[in-house]
This record gives sequence, structure tokens and C-alpha cells, in this order.
Amino acid sequence: MAEIDKLFHHLKKNEGSDLHLVAGLPPRIRRFGSLQDIDSVAPLTAEAVGAMMREIVSDGQWKDYSRSGDLDFAYGLKGVARFRANFLRQHRGPAAVFRLIPERVKSIEELDLPPALSNLADLDRGLVLVTGPTGSGKSTTLAAIIDRLNSKYAKHIITIENPVEFVH
Repeated sequence: MAEIDKLFHHLKKNEGSDLHLVAGLPPRIRRFGSLQDIDSVAPLTAEAVGAMMREIVSDGQWKDYSRSGDLDFAYGLKGVARFRANFLRQHRGPAAVFRLIPERVKSIEELDLPPALSNLADLDRGLVLVTGPTGSGKSTTLAAIIDRLNSKYAKHIITIENPVEFVH
């Protein structure tokens, strides 16, 4: 098991949405909109953050990150969740942010979305763009629409995502 997997277990157990790793600080989780230190873990050195990051990517991904200082990908931990990952560099050294992607897609009704969004699943053809700021629910909304489409029809659906988040 990768060292970081323990932090992912902690994130899910404590109902967090994001895990933040930054050199010089303890790991933090975002819980109900607020960042909270994981008190049981000491502040991380740049080397420790880099080692945790390196452990979960391929050689090619690590090479890309080392060259550009940025990497986006998805990481799955069986029995826990999938995570949208972003590696970056800060003045303190390597850093990473992981967003927990729920295992179950919420329905349009559970999300309390307007009926007009449900109607998108009934379109015969076209292009649907879902836009908005970080954390506004774009991926969750699109997943609910696709789930509705999948439950009602046998159609070919193409999404353009990087990384792929929800798996239908």
C-alpha cells in the first residue's frame, strides 16, 4: 500500500472532500469547506511530499511533472474512492491536491437540479458544455445527466475530460 493511501482512508473516514499536501505543513483535508490539519501527522518535508507523489504515478507521468511542474490525473483506491489529482510546485517545494470523487453518482433529483438540466438527457444530438468555477459542481452535474441518459437510453456518449473522473 502506498504511504499516501493512509491519508486517503483518513479523508474518506472524516468526510473530507480534498487532501492537500504541502512541504512544511502537516497534511490537510477540506471538510465542509474548511481546511483542517491532520493532527496525527507531523509537518511534511519536501522530500516526504515528493516521495508520496512519486509512489502513485508512472515513470512517464513523473517525468512530465518533473519537466513542467504540473500534472493532472486520476488515482483510484479500491474500496475507498477515485481521486482527481493535481501535482504542482510551490516556493516550498512539491505540492499536491486530491479531490475525492464519490463512488456513486447522485441523481438529478438528489442534487436538486432544475428540470431543464434533466431535459438535456433527452436531446437527440448536440453538444452540451458545463462550465463554472472550481468546486461549483460541474463534474457532479454532468455525471448526473449522463447517468440519467444511461438509464433511459442505449446511446453512444463521448465526454472530453482530463482526467476522467466519474466512471459510468
